[in-house]
Formats: sequence, structure tokens, C-alpha cells
Amino acid sequence: MNGMQTLTYWQSYFHHPTGAQLGLFNGTQGLGGVFSQLFLWWLVEKIGRKLVIIAGAVIIIIGVFLQSFANGLVMVSPSRLSESDNRPLIAVAGDSSHALVQ
Repeated sequence: MNGMQTLTYWQSYFHHPTGAQLGLFNGTQGLGGVFSQLFLWWLVEKIGRKLVIIAGAVIIIIGVFLQSFANGLVMVSPSRLSESDNRPLIAVAGDSSHALVQ
């Protein structure tokens, strides 16, 4: 995200964000991973690893589309949150199922 801030097109598209807006742009990327860790173990036990991986991948794809067509902070922040929130779902559930195969 820091590299994007140097582009004049990006600056004008998002109306020259500063301070707290830039913090929200950057902070939502890592914040989602914290939230998902709270319920990940329960979700894997309840619905299974495969469904968790599929659901996480689908939600990440939706987040990518939201971020691709975002026209402001209101769309970018939730899309980055949904992407980062579901990355651990795929990583942890995928690693667990890989360990069971061996």
C-alpha cells in the first residue's frame, strides 16, 4: 500500500488521504487476521476443514472484487478486512489437513 501512495493517480482517486485515513487503509490488512483467530478452531471443528478452506477462498475472491472496484475508503477498508480475515482460515485449515494426509 505504501508504494501505491506515491502514485498521483491513486492520490487523486482517493482524494489525497492523510493521517487516520491512511492508517485505516493500512491497518485493516492485518486486523482481520486477529479476529479470525478467535473463532477459527471452532469453525474447523464444526463444519470441517474443506468447507472452511472453500468458504475462506470464496470470501477472499469477493474481497478482491470489492477492492478492485472500490471508489473510496468506505469500500477499500471492508474489502481489505475480508481478505485478511480469511487468509488464516485457508492457511490454518489447509496446514491441518496437510498434516493429516502424511
